[in-house]
Amino acid sequence: MSEQYPQASFKIITSSHCQIMTESLKKKTAVAIAWSTFERLGTQLIFFAIGILMARILSQSDYGLIGMVGIFSALSVVLIDGGFSSSLIRKADATELDFNSVFYFNIALSTFLYLILFFAAPYIADFYHQPQLTLIARVIFISLLINSLGLIQSSLLIKNIKFRQSSFANIISLFLSGILALSLAWKGYGVWALVWQNVSASFFKVSLLWIFGKWYPKPIFSFSTLRQQLRYSMETTTAGILGTIFVYIYSLLIGKFFPLIQLGNYTQAGKMSDMPINTLSGSIYNATFPIYSKIKDDPERLKRAFQKTIRLTAFISFPLLLGMALVGPNLLELLITRKWAEAFPYFQLLCIAGIPTIFTMIIQNFIRINERVTLFVYFEVAKFCILTVTFLLTFQYGIYILVAGIIAMKVAIYFMNAFFIGRKVNYSMFEQIKDMMPTLGLSLIMIAICYPFSFIIENKILLISTQAMVGGIFYIGANRTFKSKILDDVISLVLKK
Repeated sequence: MSEQYPQASFKIITSSHCQIMTESLKKKTAVAIAWSTFERLGTQLIFFAIGILMARILSQSDYGLIGMVGIFSALSVVLIDGGFSSSLIRKADATELDFNSVFYFNIALSTFLYLILFFAAPYIADFYHQPQLTLIARVIFISLLINSLGLIQSSLLIKNIKFRQSSFANIISLFLSGILALSLAWKGYGVWALVWQNVSASFFKVSLLWIFGKWYPKPIFSFSTLRQQLRYSMETTTAGILGTIFVYIYSLLIGKFFPLIQLGNYTQAGKMSDMPINTLSGSIYNATFPIYSKIKDDPERLKRAFQKTIRLTAFISFPLLLGMALVGPNLLELLITRKWAEAFPYFQLLCIAGIPTIFTMIIQNFIRINERVTLFVYFEVAKFCILTVTFLLTFQYGIYILVAGIIAMKVAIYFMNAFFIGRKVNYSMFEQIKDMMPTLGLSLIMIAICYPFSFIIENKILLISTQAMVGGIFYIGANRTFKSKILDDVISLVLKK
């Protein structure tokens, strides 16, 4: 709940009052980060466990078929949201009329989109030359109708920084849908296990959001209310469409120009590498967006928050993702067997590419809190141009070079975002990089120390354990030796929980 005071009270603000406001914000931020992290860790652990068991049963072709329709589902989700979710979160005086108008609008839009996708399914199947995609697409797109029913409840939980209920809804729904999918996979239903996993996850989540959210629609609607949020929403939607195409275009192109098994390997590598990336970036986004929205009119506080977020993210993301790239092949061989060996190099490359991706997502947080997000749209257009150039330069050299090109592309996109947002919040790209360099340097040294163990230890479990232990001890010890301020902040945050 935003803090509002009579105008007269702003004439004299004591230092103690400012301290109380600051401590309150810190407490809310800490609680938000704790629950958001709990949700991300919980969902990713369940997703990871279910995914391992599913990968052992299903084939590369099964995952490839699901990867082919991913872009269409994702685009529909963006259109259904329409940016209204972010608009409702950032709007301090949102009313019941706002919530109900968006709710009914989303139901109508999702129905319209489903009908379009239903009749477009045969053309999607023809595009990939996979006839079975027609029925698969028509069933999996049902989740669009279901998800539209829970948008308001989810937005309200985030707006009011009630991450506990949202966390439970996500974790429970993922667990139940995973159990259903495993049962179907074990009984030999193949790709349909993945289809019903997607649909059932939406059903369970929305059902729980209605229970936990405690918001129910009323028979009220206003077009004028929608129009008030339309400008922000349309810009956010445009950016979201471009961003979604950016994320899924490689799957679409690989599915079109490479064998189905190659897409299955790429899809599996993406699912596995997305776990640490989404856990970190999602936790930061969900926790900081409502907080940043409250201080968006205070440039100094916003800059300090941005700088601290960059340092914290660097402290965690560099050792985590570089470490995952190091142990990835051995770890995945233990978990999903050598059946997926061709996916291992993709996993390593995508983990490294995830580092600039996380920092770019942090920057996007700041763009979304503004009244206008036109700059965000421009960024997405520029990203798409960079992607096109990268694809054309790497496509002819095969799929491994194609995936490796993603790293260079993501780094270029980060530099572009960092340069422009740095000028906006008076925190330049060079300052950001300077704040990252100490943790990047220590992380690279950590990898250099741990890599030689690969030539000494043959047992994979012992090798992974040794690399993780030695790497962790070195990294924490080095930060303690150099008296890292961010390490003290992390320890302080953990001890307060």
